[in-house]
Amino acid sequence: MSALIISISSQKGGVSKTTTSINVSVALAELNRKLKIAVVDLDPQGHVAASFAYNKSTLKKTIYDVLIGDISMRKIGIRTKYGVDIFPSNTELANLDVDITNNPEVFPNPLHVLHKALDDIREMYDYIFIDCPPSLTIATKNALTASNEVIILLSVST
Repeated sequence: MSALIISISSQKGGVSKTTTSINVSVALAELNRKLKIAVVDLDPQGHVAASFAYNKSTLKKTIYDVLIGDISMRKIGIRTKYGVDIFPSNTELANLDVDITNNPEVFPNPLHVLHKALDDIREMYDYIFIDCPPSLTIATKNALTASNEVIILLSVST
């Protein structure tokens, strides 16, 4: 069975994309311990790792390294004590747009880089949540292309 891939997205910051990704994934893991759940952090702020008490600045390899083709997804996954695996990011991910755009020979399909990378783990999980950055970057477009579903968070002011 292939994972249901769900992006959590919004162009606005501060609408709880990371919080939603983490809380929904942990809640699903709590409801059914047999489910295999992952969270992929595509936000250069790297708050997914920090939310699970990992220091993002000490991570040797992240989703950035996967997306530029240096390492496979399986090699960067971190198992948390909550029954959720995370695939972390850090500020290095902010370079992705330039790296992909400036190398069309390496990235002939720039919006399918994540989809291809997820092939490495797609069969390992029931659900994969993607925490998107608060902008319409190549990372966000990759997340939307790779997803089966999208949850778009809104901020309502009164």
